[in-house]
Amino acid sequence: MGKKIFATVLAAVMLFSITGCHMVFTNEELDKEQVIAVVNGTEIKKETFLKDYQSYRTLYGITDANENSAANKEAVEELKKQVFEELVSYEVIYQKAVELGVAELSDEQKQELDKSVETRKTGIRSSVEEEVEEEFTGTEEEKQAEIERRAKLQEDTYGITDGSYRDRLARDYVKKNVREKLGEDYTVTDEALKAYYEENLASQKKTLDESPKNLDTYESLGYSLYIPSGLRYVKNLLVAIPEDIREQITDLRLEKKDEEADALRDQELAKIKTKAEKVYQKATAAGADFDAVLAEYGEDPGMKTEPTKSRGYRIYQGMEDFDTIFVEAGMALKEVGDVSPMTASDFGYYIIQYASDVESKTVPYEEAKSFLEPLLRDEEVGKLYDEKVEEWTEAADIEKYEDRIF
Repeated sequence: MGKKIFATVLAAVMLFSITGCHMVFTNEELDKEQVIAVVNGTEIKKETFLKDYQSYRTLYGITDANENSAANKEAVEELKKQVFEELVSYEVIYQKAVELGVAELSDEQKQELDKSVETRKTGIRSSVEEEVEEEFTGTEEEKQAEIERRAKLQEDTYGITDGSYRDRLARDYVKKNVREKLGEDYTVTDEALKAYYEENLASQKKTLDESPKNLDTYESLGYSLYIPSGLRYVKNLLVAIPEDIREQITDLRLEKKDEEADALRDQELAKIKTKAEKVYQKATAAGADFDAVLAEYGEDPGMKTEPTKSRGYRIYQGMEDFDTIFVEAGMALKEVGDVSPMTASDFGYYIIQYASDVESKTVPYEEAKSFLEPLLRDEEVGKLYDEKVEEWTEAADIEKYEDRIF
């Protein structure tokens, strides 16, 4: 009798365990199927949200281990809200894309998508291989297995495996298509372009006269209108401290161990001083061709590639992008063609030539029109797009169930 009772109880426990596990699994699946928002009758499922959130949280350094910590509570809530609102907004945009006939990606866009996914996979693989090479001590076979494991884990995390990464990229193309459709009939008037030119010119003059540090930014973005006075090009004939020693000096500086860094630098400078003096004599001898001496003896990699090789580095007083010692020595030169004394630094000895002045100029309107017009058009179409999205969103029938994402 006792054995029968025990067997019955055991069977019940096993049945409960089995059904209990099944219930948990089923609930997870049902949870993914929850509707978190409805846009004009179209449902957005929690599964889509979870895939996006899983990928984005990685960028914030949020993991399973720290997601529920007090320190991350606010960041997690904010991120979830952002992902949620982005999905709702995209559904509004997508529905309009269908109406406008631009929801379908072109063959070229699909190819670009595939290329982007492959580039991401290659990047993950390369990063993982580097990590494993540095950290892993097993056999070659074990190392390869570890690479595969980590790469697969990251591909899963970023949504490459299940295709959600590609889906997110595709959304950007749909938005771009809608934006371009809205801008088809937009024309930049000469009056608007002239006002845009004058506004940006005034802004750049004010900014760059205070400090030229943003000049590189304006140039890289393709709308530089003004070059201030006081800039010059200098060429650097560097007699270098060995690279591994330079790295040690840099590390000591970062660790605030300046006395040790100075001692190591001085020790290495002493080793190359005789060589530097000989190079300096060649560079400053009567009738010397500085460029030829630089080409033969210079050890600054930046001076070996164009356009720096031909014109030198562009510097100005107070510049912080380069070594302060280099900038001060270069700006102390009085005349074009002057060469600085041997100047000691953490990199070695600088021998600097004042190569030329940078011409101060204002780009005239007629010359600026060609590169300003697409910039203005892009800005104005962007404003139109934002206005339309806001308008469409306000007009849409949207039901939100945000409580289901927390």
